Amino acid sequence: MRERPVNKTWWLWATLLGLLWVGPYVVAWHQQGDAWVFTGFLFAVEDGNSYIAKMLLGYHGAWRFTSPYTVEPQRGYWIFGPYLLLGKLAWGPDVHARLVVLFHLFRLVAGGLLAWALWAFLGLFTRGRGRWAAWFMALLGGGLGWVPWLWRPEHLPLSWYSPEGFGFLMPWGLPHLALARALSLLLLTRLLRLYPDVRQGKTALPWKSLLALPLLLGWVHGFQLVSLTMLSGGLLLWDLLREGLRGKSRFRLERVTHFLGPLLVMLAATPWLFYLAYLSRTDPFVQAWMAQNVLPTPAWPTLAWAYLWVLPWAWWGWQHLRRTRPTLAFFTGWWVVTTLTLAHIPHPLQRRFLEGLWVALSALVGTALDTSRTPSRLLPLGARSHLVLPALAGISPLLFGMALLQRAQHPALPVFRPREEIVAFQALARMARPGDAVLAAYATGNPLTAWAPVRVPLGLGPESIHADTWSRRVRRFFQASTSDAWRQELLRTWRFRFVFYGPAERALGTWDPGTAPYLHLRFRRGGYAIYEVVAP
Repeated sequence: MRERPVNKTWWLWATLLGLLWVGPYVVAWHQQGDAWVFTGFLFAVEDGNSYIAKMLLGYHGAWRFTSPYTVEPQRGYWIFGPYLLLGKLAWGPDVHARLVVLFHLFRLVAGGLLAWALWAFLGLFTRGRGRWAAWFMALLGGGLGWVPWLWRPEHLPLSWYSPEGFGFLMPWGLPHLALARALSLLLLTRLLRLYPDVRQGKTALPWKSLLALPLLLGWVHGFQLVSLTMLSGGLLLWDLLREGLRGKSRFRLERVTHFLGPLLVMLAATPWLFYLAYLSRTDPFVQAWMAQNVLPTPAWPTLAWAYLWVLPWAWWGWQHLRRTRPTLAFFTGWWVVTTLTLAHIPHPLQRRFLEGLWVALSALVGTALDTSRTPSRLLPLGARSHLVLPALAGISPLLFGMALLQRAQHPALPVFRPREEIVAFQALARMARPGDAVLAAYATGNPLTAWAPVRVPLGLGPESIHADTWSRRVRRFFQASTSDAWRQELLRTWRFRFVFYGPAERALGTWDPGTAPYLHLRFRRGGYAIYEVVAP
């Protein structure tokens, strides 16, 4: 089957995707003024601020990550590499604005690469209209979790908070995940083309890319290697099963090529996996971080609303592959079964194991839509399935996008920050040295580190280790009943250089830092003040 030419329409799709991914952010950017400043993020704002904080670390010379959201001791870690590297590209006086621009350029590049990688991967399954339908579903689609959400708003659709489970959130605000999925799909495409029932013509072993891409993937997002290793191991198992069924021991170079491909990927992934495992077993900061970073897999009803509606087509597509291309049938079956199994093992990051499940189901749906017979007897959509299924998948992202657009049009916390607060952040950035510790409330600490290269005890759930203890300490610090001796001991023990005092800190207690002889006023404007810790 010949592939339809797409060279005449790629620019149109690139423009539409760019407008989709950038449009709401441009609207928000034009809403800022004298009272409000746009943070640069419309959803997952705390995470977004943390990405800018990581880029700010790179701007000040860091190559290894140290969290700015804790004052606890930590080593440097080889994670979040793309953000540290992007920070080194910033320039000029208004660093924050340039870091935000670089972040959104990263979004566009990573989203475009993901779109291309998905198109190449889905081309292994189908080359007709089903490929377009599967591409739209995998890149921009979601589940039907919005249906129960209409009458139970407390139960959010899975596609609105799980980029692993679907993916349309990745280009909208999680570019490192989009880049990681793109690299993983490119690797899987190269692996699957080694099999004669998948490829068209002869394919040499691409050993350079099979070694280089996992190393790059580990630098981008190391946890993605868990999913990639699992899928590569499945292909290795498939080779062993086929050889056992054939019962032949005759040497064939072609079979060795199949066998070596997954082995090379797993070999290249091993150093990163060992590094992450070593940190999780030996590093106190990483252990505390993992203990707080709990992402449970949602209950089965939520998963059913997310995925069950496409299973008739996915099953039909799998049956077709089983008859025509058994390697792809085994691979997608292995992907779905192991993903759902791993997502229910006792692990803090359960939900992360849903990675790529929607891509596998979309590939099977696209295969079914291009077969001569479709499951119309089960659900009578017939030829309209090529339009109806992507349309149904597009409702959840459409509702999400409308919510983002509404946020963009109405300045309010946390998407926007008060102008006076930003002036205080910028003043602190001028007077602080990189890595200085600043005592502040959680609500202040999260955005503060995106403007100033400082450390705070609280600001991001997983990275602010011993968060409960520090919440009590910070609250006690600003209460009038607390003794000055206790405050001084806290400041001295943890080497705080500054105390930030704004609305969030006033809400914790009635004590006025201006009355303390060991705090020297360095900045005051409106409702914000910055004090430097000095000897009493």
